[in-house]
Amino acid sequence: MSSKVLLILFIFVSLQSKAQQSFDSWKKEVYSNFDNPKALLKNLRKSGYYIKKNEAKRRKDFLILNDSLASREMHFERRTLLDSLIYIGQKSDISKPVLAKYMVPLVSACSATNQGERAAGLLNKLLEPQYKLSKHSRVECLIMLGNLELNFQLPERAVSKYRRALSELDPKLEKSHPLLRSSIYNNMGLSFSKLQKIDSSLFYHQAALTIRKRQKDKFQMGQSLNNIGSLYYGIQFYDSALVYYQQGLEYRSASSRATESSIAESWINIGKTYFRLGNISEAKELLDKSLAYAKHSSNLVIMQRTYKILHELYAAEGNLQSAYEALGNYYLIRDSLFGLAETKDVLHSSYKQELREQALSDSLNQAANRKIFEEKSRKEQVIKYGLALALFGLLAILGLVLRNYRNKVRSNKQISSQKNSLEEKNEEIIGSITYAKRLQNAILPSEQSLTKHLPEQFVLYEPKDIVAGDFYWMHTDGNQIFFAVSDCTGHGVPGALVSIVCSNAMNRATKEFGLKKTGAILDKTTELVLESFSESEEHVNDGMDISLIRMTDNKIQFSGAYNGLWIVSEYPTHLLSQLQAKQFRLTEEEGRSLIEIKANRQPVGYYENRVPFDTVEIQLQKGDQIYLLTDGFGDQFGGSENKKYKTSQLKRFILQIASQPISAQKAALALEFDQWKGAAEQVDDVCLVGIKMGDIKE
Repeated sequence: MSSKVLLILFIFVSLQSKAQQSFDSWKKEVYSNFDNPKALLKNLRKSGYYIKKNEAKRRKDFLILNDSLASREMHFERRTLLDSLIYIGQKSDISKPVLAKYMVPLVSACSATNQGERAAGLLNKLLEPQYKLSKHSRVECLIMLGNLELNFQLPERAVSKYRRALSELDPKLEKSHPLLRSSIYNNMGLSFSKLQKIDSSLFYHQAALTIRKRQKDKFQMGQSLNNIGSLYYGIQFYDSALVYYQQGLEYRSASSRATESSIAESWINIGKTYFRLGNISEAKELLDKSLAYAKHSSNLVIMQRTYKILHELYAAEGNLQSAYEALGNYYLIRDSLFGLAETKDVLHSSYKQELREQALSDSLNQAANRKIFEEKSRKEQVIKYGLALALFGLLAILGLVLRNYRNKVRSNKQISSQKNSLEEKNEEIIGSITYAKRLQNAILPSEQSLTKHLPEQFVLYEPKDIVAGDFYWMHTDGNQIFFAVSDCTGHGVPGALVSIVCSNAMNRATKEFGLKKTGAILDKTTELVLESFSESEEHVNDGMDISLIRMTDNKIQFSGAYNGLWIVSEYPTHLLSQLQAKQFRLTEEEGRSLIEIKANRQPVGYYENRVPFDTVEIQLQKGDQIYLLTDGFGDQFGGSENKKYKTSQLKRFILQIASQPISAQKAALALEFDQWKGAAEQVDDVCLVGIKMGDIKE
């Protein structure tokens, strides 16, 4: 008996050893044929069968193979591997969850070989419940979908996918993959850059850099610094771009994961920035280094980018012969890259044909088995004829239904015509409102004017509808700058009409009547608004709530109608000593203080028992920050309990972000508003302006 047991064990071990030897010999053959494309493709087509037989024990080996192909940028070969997995999955009982965990790392190869649409289809399929992806794999799929949509020039949809990926993160996943969030932030930064939302892009790239610094990942820190440099390069802040590009190169060079292509990319970026700054010699030195690497490694992409910049550099020097040669090489390489992509597509088509031939062979083998069922098929013919007769009767019934349907369509033509007429009128109305938006924008100060007079400021302006009742206003007189944020009665078209009346009244008060004192300006504006509305036969109570300041160097004069002035300072003592207790409210958090200077409890417009507006003067220090705002942000419903955001919460949030650069504060506030609002409807116009005190320019 014992000898039989030993014999069974011997046979079992022998079979296992044979399977192991078979797998190991296949793996060895794959690695030995990396430089033999034809033999390598032949081996890779067998991969699906080894997955089926060795899944439980060989997953690590298979993923290492994929990593080896990916590191060599052998995207077409990885796609062949993916095709083999899909084929064996269709031909065997291999489970979908098992298949999915091997497919996820390979899907990106499709987008690298110009099959982005196919990759998107596979990723959406893998996200279906039956594939039972792990949370990490789901996040990976969503990131890849976002990357594809970014490549398809659909950055808004990409941002949506990245936000879904963020929603999948949990503490356990982030603990095991601490850099995952930074990758999502990095890609969101790239998406917002495509959308020309530079502040938001900078916010996410800096957030990614913060995480990567915390994890001390020098290679990814270099990537973030390089991306921030590209942002500044894109808006022609070349000095800032150079600093970030150089820091990016420093960290990339210090990383053990640095590749020659990433170093060459940094050389190109620094070189082109030197060129824009007029430092031709240093630019040429770095570009020559990049070109030498590209020629040595046959990296056509780096070579193409380098020749493009060298063409501009030689042309600027007046070296037309070299410029012509660089341009010729650029187009030659571009055509070569295009031809290489075509060649790989031809190879892949050939492989697809082999798969089809294999499927045909399978069908022929099955033909012999069909003879067994011929007798059964004849009996089934009787049933089919009966079904055909029933189908004929059904078609007759359907014919009657169709006739009734046509009669109904005929009777609905008039309704359809009326609907089309309404839609046309609706389009005309929307077109008129959109044109009205252009007129309303004309009363707002331009971005160039704001930057000229207030170098450190941001304006967060989010109308609820196409046109708005909120507006911001600026007037300059010598070294004095008048600035206001106003909330007119209503929103949409009615609010926009009132805003034009009120803006015109403020212009008259300052320009026509020459008033300088903020309280007097609001008194005169009230008088002019009431005068405009008095010509109506109906009694009009419309007006506006407003915060108005006059800045002379760092001295502020303030008057307000319902809306106060917020001041954030690290050293509030010098401010509080200038105010009476009844004039302010104090909020303290994060080592900073927010002082709200109160406004008069009356609007600009009709109000019984009106009194003259108060004027408050206060001396600020350099670095203090002031905020003027309407009530739209605080009144927004949202959050987990669908409650108002509230002014007190907004004060605390501003204190938390006050240490950030003024441009980053805008991105943080916009993100906070969007996340709070979520899927809820925006309830009112939002206008919030931040100004950092420094050197006020005339």
